[in-house]
Amino acid sequence: MSDIVSVVVFSPESAVRDALREALEEKLRPSLALEAVQTLSRAVDRILSRRPTMAFIDISGETEEALRTALSLHAGSPETRLIGLYNPLQIPGHVVLSELFLEAMRSGFFDFLRAPISPSELERILARVQDPASLPAAASGAVPGDVISLISSKGGVGKTAIAVNLAVALAAQAPGQVALVDASFDLGNTREFLGMAPEYTFYDAYLQRDRLDRDMLLGVMARHEPSGIFLLDSPRKVEEMVGIKDEGVTQVMLSLRKAFRYVIVDTIPVLTPVLLAIGDLSQSMLVVTEGVVPALKGTHALLAILEEAGYDAKKIKIILNRYSRSEGNVELKLAAQGLDRPIDYVLPYDKRLHEAANEGIPYLSKHPGSDFGLRIARIARDLTGVSPAGAPSSFFQRLLAR
Repeated sequence: MSDIVSVVVFSPESAVRDALREALEEKLRPSLALEAVQTLSRAVDRILSRRPTMAFIDISGETEEALRTALSLHAGSPETRLIGLYNPLQIPGHVVLSELFLEAMRSGFFDFLRAPISPSELERILARVQDPASLPAAASGAVPGDVISLISSKGGVGKTAIAVNLAVALAAQAPGQVALVDASFDLGNTREFLGMAPEYTFYDAYLQRDRLDRDMLLGVMARHEPSGIFLLDSPRKVEEMVGIKDEGVTQVMLSLRKAFRYVIVDTIPVLTPVLLAIGDLSQSMLVVTEGVVPALKGTHALLAILEEAGYDAKKIKIILNRYSRSEGNVELKLAAQGLDRPIDYVLPYDKRLHEAANEGIPYLSKHPGSDFGLRIARIARDLTGVSPAGAPSSFFQRLLAR
């Protein structure tokens, strides 16, 4: 950041402008050059002409106009960090806060500051502006984090095992940049697959959702060794499970996207607002099923619901898990016909997966060259476009992976 920090503040509320001016002067004096305006049109004029370091834009009232304006501001002054000012009590009743944050991020907003102004929250935002490493893709040119969610129409199809081992495969090519989120807020068991007992859970991140950064996230996440995965565990108490709302989940997920290159989310097999919020932020949705008629029928119904919900079919991939011709599974061709779409990945049945789960050791850590391991590596390669470390080299291994 330069010696002089130029700031434009827009809010129709004089009390908000005054409070923010006072807080900024306390933090940045004498290097602050601030101009506070009460109309959005005036703010646009000052931002495009001055190209300030930061611009605080009140999005509590005319939210749609503010978001449309942000797109032009971000294009006309990309170096300006747009901070959304909001007061939850003044947000129109028809506006869902989680959706507002998501649209604001897409429009180019860098961060959000809640009114009344919290000095500690403002200090966090100023620290992010000063640290280029923490800037989102729109401001720094860095690749945004990808959210990869695993969903299913029923439990017991091996979704958690796939989530854990996919995270291991991704962590091999992006050390320290993979988060595994257990969003099964009904006593999820990702921790058991990793042999871990985290002290904190998703609920702790949820409570800090208004001021999460990478450091705070790492404080409530548990690092798995030797894979290097960071686990955000599911809550353990009933009051915490029911206390998490979808808008707060969106805030936590947005923070995870900023902090990690890949975010793998193991979800609960129930269509809830939380699952829909995660789906909205997902670049890829991996639908896990099995080659038995009840599972395939449930998956067909789930795909129809996802289509009705407006999810892009291109980001949905089908994983047929635990497939074996000798285990009474429906033939692949018939399974695809039953789903009315091709099956993207077939993972074989391997009893050693149960052994790994019982030991609390990721299967891929023990058997990376197995058929299952190679196919997980292929999914990781397709998601990232990068061949994972230890990618198959022999002709026979490449044939197995295909």
